Amino acid sequence: MEDLLSIREQKAALRAKITRLERQISADEYALSDAALISGLMALPVYEQAGTIMLFSSFGYEPAMSGLMEDCRRRGKRVFLPRMLPGNRLECCEISESEMLVPGKYGILEPSRLSQAADPAEISLIVVPAVCYDRMGYRLGRGAGYYDRMLAVYSGETVGLCRERFLQDKIPKEIHDARVGIVVTEHAVYKSENRRDKSGY
Repeated sequence: MEDLLSIREQKAALRAKITRLERQISADEYALSDAALISGLMALPVYEQAGTIMLFSSFGYEPAMSGLMEDCRRRGKRVFLPRMLPGNRLECCEISESEMLVPGKYGILEPSRLSQAADPAEISLIVVPAVCYDRMGYRLGRGAGYYDRMLAVYSGETVGLCRERFLQDKIPKEIHDARVGIVVTEHAVYKSENRRDKSGY
């Protein structure tokens, strides 16, 4: 129990640290960072090859997804967004260009209840949000476990976007914490050999 509490305390401290750093960045710096992150993602073979992609609605200081969504549509890719469910679960819903998103839990925009949920197996690539990542693909989420639950049963490709100044040497983790296959920063791409391995570094 003490070790578990220690990890959770470490996570809370890291979230607070990143929040402080986020507030020190100017709007122009965010715009440049977002452009570099999205450009790096678009250059990945897994993005080029994916016909179906789940993005996320940006929250707080997360990278803006609008440019990526437009590129997906230009290339004829099907775009999905997550919708929150009871029990801290996510379902993925395909969205059309004209579809209106509605505020969900925490005020995050999501597909309305009129949108049909899809089988995650239909999705080639999920772009996973996080507070920050480390080079091995482990992520610090916001603590509710939504994406950990989805990634535990998802076998497709996963990518995380992380601003270089937030990239960590090592994320404190618990046994249920999932990692992504690729982490993209403004300046580099880090690939994980086996994102299913949760045993350590």
